[in-house]
Amino acid sequence: MSGLLLAAGAAVVLAGSMGARQHRATGDVATARVRVDTAPALLASLRRGDYSRQFRIGSLSGPDALGLVESVALDEKGRFYVLDSRNHRLRMYGPGGDLLHETGGEGQGPGEFGDPEDLALDRNGRLLVADRNRRVSIFRPIGDSLRYEHQFRIGGTPWDTCVLGDRLVVQAIRHGDWTIIDVYDLEGNRLRSFGEMSPGRTLIERETFSWGNVACLADDRVLYVPRHSNRIALYTVEGERLWQAEMPNYRPVTVEELSGKRRSFRWTSPEGTHGALRVVPLPGGEVAAVHLGVRDTASTGPHDVQRRRTLFYDIGTGDLLWNGVDVPPLAGASAGRFLAIRQLPYPTVTAYRLDTRGR
Repeated sequence: MSGLLLAAGAAVVLAGSMGARQHRATGDVATARVRVDTAPALLASLRRGDYSRQFRIGSLSGPDALGLVESVALDEKGRFYVLDSRNHRLRMYGPGGDLLHETGGEGQGPGEFGDPEDLALDRNGRLLVADRNRRVSIFRPIGDSLRYEHQFRIGGTPWDTCVLGDRLVVQAIRHGDWTIIDVYDLEGNRLRSFGEMSPGRTLIERETFSWGNVACLADDRVLYVPRHSNRIALYTVEGERLWQAEMPNYRPVTVEELSGKRRSFRWTSPEGTHGALRVVPLPGGEVAAVHLGVRDTASTGPHDVQRRRTLFYDIGTGDLLWNGVDVPPLAGASAGRFLAIRQLPYPTVTAYRLDTRGR
């Protein structure tokens, strides 16, 4: 097969069929061909604009206001969940966008969060919230409410998570063994760790270029996309790297250690700098969305983003299917609908109805 190639300044949706799947040997660097003659029904509907806005949650002020939306999830009943990291809250909404329940709050106690970072849904419909205090809290939907079940500790600060069956995959940096991906059972037992940190002159530089996103795919595979590096990789959940790809024309942030009595660092993001913001599994086979942001102006922070774009790739072949410049920033999807997150001018989550029938 040809490999996976990501264009700079883009959000990427990877889509493929189970039948066409092939893997490159470990360590191969991928290349890609542009292909626009075929696409799954999901992508075809997006290309035609066969979707319409259903509703939007979030406002500048008032009870509907959101602080910072890091993650969303949809369940089989059409309900969706929003993780508000700034307010340390987990919100449950009905299929029509009505708020059913919210829980959380800042703290260390049961059901409380310390800088929640990511939200994942397991096969039993439970919600797993990972926070930066190295904890995972589990909630179960009961009717129109959420019930806290238990929490467990993890070995590194989480940046992103996903679920494969009864295993939680966590992108975290573990000092000592220098791995970047941990796999846990849902009781908190670490099963294995794999992946190598990015090279760098200092520890903070290696960490900066190793922070990243993960998406759990079919056949127990994990897609890893660093936030500030031009390489991505596909692994099995056992830790075997199937292939590695490079993003061309990728302009990363720079990390500089400052002189002085106290050790400090400065991140510089020139105009045109890129950063991977999110990896989102989509329905319909082997599908994931990798959101890359582009800075229109220079910045001294590693996370500031002014605009986004969307590219579509076939994960089985690595072919570029379509550059979807005007597609909303996908954050989660189920059959017939998808959600989009926007942080500016204030945080919102928008639900769209999708027509995948084809024409």
